[in-house]
Amino acid sequence: MNRRMFETSFALAVFAVAGVANSAAAGEEVPFNGTLEGSFTVLPVPPPDINRVLDATGHATQLGNFTYHFPHSVDRSVIPAIGVGYSNFTAANGDQVFAFVSGEAAPVMPGVLRVVEHGTIFDGTGRFSNASGSFVIERLIDTVNLTTIGSFEGTISTPRAGNP
Repeated sequence: MNRRMFETSFALAVFAVAGVANSAAAGEEVPFNGTLEGSFTVLPVPPPDINRVLDATGHATQLGNFTYHFPHSVDRSVIPAIGVGYSNFTAANGDQVFAFVSGEAAPVMPGVLRVVEHGTIFDGTGRFSNASGSFVIERLIDTVNLTTIGSFEGTISTPRAGNP
């Protein structure tokens, strides 16, 4: 009887440890928040579309200091203008987070746009390999000087263990 109870307890312990390992491997969601500022490069295309590349720097949870690269296309034939593209955040150590981003821009005053973008994280490199999550960026664009400043809030799957 004691042997059977021990075997049952041992089997339950093995399943419990396996369950914890699987949930840790899947990655819990943790905050992914930060600020950024940068400037745009214009890529010529026929109107009404515009192509831009946003290069920015910032600081964020999970990343620390980072660079942000966001080539995107904006359809200005609709109001608010709609933009889409793929972005990547690069941490100081070179680890990257990749996301699909879509958003809208609307004027708030002459020469200034308010942008709200929704990002879906689909992968990364280094400690962010197989990352998932989402975020919302809110920023202002100076359309005269082609600069922007803003912040973002969201979640990202926990970075891989052993890679702080």
